[in-house]
Amino acid sequence: MYMKKEIKLKDHNLSVRLTEKEWKLLHDKWKASTFRHFVDYIRALIFHTPVVTTVRSRSLDEFLPVAGGIHEELAWIRRDFTRVIKHLREQPPNAELTASLASLLSTQLLVDQHIDAIRQLITKIYDDARLVQEVRGHEVADRL
Repeated sequence: MYMKKEIKLKDHNLSVRLTEKEWKLLHDKWKASTFRHFVDYIRALIFHTPVVTTVRSRSLDEFLPVAGGIHEELAWIRRDFTRVIKHLREQPPNAELTASLASLLSTQLLVDQHIDAIRQLITKIYDDARLVQEVRGHEVADRL
């Protein structure tokens, strides 16, 4: 058998008049906290309980769309290179084509290596930034 959770009625109101600037500041700090409800955030402030805030990295937020674009561009370059080489292989062989194909194949190998290196670097930057963001999010606790 389970016990029912005791419901605590809240029968008193508190009204505070704020300027628009004060309201915006308070609201922004609530949004940056881990509280889901504004009233819970206010109670935590009033009763001096720790308020944990999340820290967002603006530079990481700006970097992610750019990194995604770079990732797509690299994929297009790789696909285009592969398509050109496939087309050249389907042509009747001759000395000029064979030399061009050999050159393109060696260049494709280098391009693939550079694309992989860039992808690894983007992933490392993203992972490092996420780790820093997570650490800051757990360490930051402040009061308004």
